[in-house]
Amino acid sequence: MPDNLQQAIDALQAGDKKRAQGLLSSIIQANPRNEMAWYWMARTVDDPERKKECLARVLAINPDNQQAARELLQLQQPAPIEIERPPAQQPAATLPKKKKAMSGRGIAWLIIAGLMIFLGVLLCRPGKVSDTPEHTALPTVSSGYTVKYEVVGVSGSNKASVTYENAQDGTEQRDIMLPWSKTYTMERGTFAYISAQNDHEYGGVACRIYVDGVEWKHSESKGAYVIASCSGSVGR
Repeated sequence: MPDNLQQAIDALQAGDKKRAQGLLSSIIQANPRNEMAWYWMARTVDDPERKKECLARVLAINPDNQQAARELLQLQQPAPIEIERPPAQQPAATLPKKKKAMSGRGIAWLIIAGLMIFLGVLLCRPGKVSDTPEHTALPTVSSGYTVKYEVVGVSGSNKASVTYENAQDGTEQRDIMLPWSKTYTMERGTFAYISAQNDHEYGGVACRIYVDGVEWKHSESKGAYVIASCSGSVGR
């Protein structure tokens, strides 16, 4: 391991994040594709969005880095929301109501009403009732989402290298001409990820993820060999 990288790790483990960031920045400036420098840089920042960017750059360099992939996925998970419930209210005590004794006239009217209901049931009784239940067809609901990756050049850039997750949770890499797009059908909860690196010393690159035609994620970077990345769990 290079001395300056080891010095950065030692500084981070000693609690000196500022010195570690300075050492790691100098390593990255000298070699933007230093996987370990980007990984340890993610450990020095507190902002979740900056952590995501550093880990995404690690995966753009090495898609097989399982530790970076797990940490990035954890950052994508929404924090649980605690709902404070109001204390249960005790029902107000009620006094029992006194029952009124029914008079003889009331009993007579009750008997007459019962006879009228009985006669009405006999007169309205249907001749035949079908024993076959009716079934209502349920609408078909699609569980898939149309996910589109899109990469475009900024300020004249027309070439890039992309790394992205496909619908089978596999990782693909390729060199592309810009603009470029790829569309998949993904199930709810599938991890969508696209990272694009500018292949020029000028311009920049931007990536987007669309879900069912609506822009969901967007990232843009300007400069030589910069990286833009977008990611998230579909439908969440």
